[in-house]
Amino acid sequence: MLRLYSFGPGANSLKPLLTLYEKGLEFEHKQLNPAKFEHHTDWFKAINPRGQVPALDDDGRIVTESTVICEYLEDAHPTEVKLRPDDPWDRAQMRVWTKWVDEYFCWCVSTIGWHRYIGNMVKDLSDAEFEEKLKAIPIPEQRVKWRRAREGFPQDMLDEEMRKIGVSVRRLDDRLAD
Repeated sequence: MLRLYSFGPGANSLKPLLTLYEKGLEFEHKQLNPAKFEHHTDWFKAINPRGQVPALDDDGRIVTESTVICEYLEDAHPTEVKLRPDDPWDRAQMRVWTKWVDEYFCWCVSTIGWHRYIGNMVKDLSDAEFEEKLKAIPIPEQRVKWRRAREGFPQDMLDEEMRKIGVSVRRLDDRLAD
């Protein structure tokens, strides 16, 4: 049985969720609540020691990282619906796009999401409660991101991320028009 651990329809969680639905695969969806720091609990860190979603459990085999999960599902669970081209050149082009999405587009969208949603999840915690929650986060850079979200991202950073999202949408639109 496939089991996907994720948050709501956030960018990184959405990619493998869409892949599962597109391929028509049966799976159990376990939504974690980031406001309760569920992804940093001991039971979840036993599944993914990095304390991050999404994570896919395929009969005890744990796959992490959204794009890797999508590629794994295509390899391990072939269906009539193929989400990757057969031609090596076309497949390389697909990988260029997924790399760009992972390293550029999702980063911008993620920063805006952290600012608008994650910061609000922890703003009412006392400093002591917040610091206690941070102790459970295994990745130092993630602790920094939680702190930044709570304090608020600088407006110039948010403006730049929105500019990059605009560039990204135009790039996608141009490609789809082609």
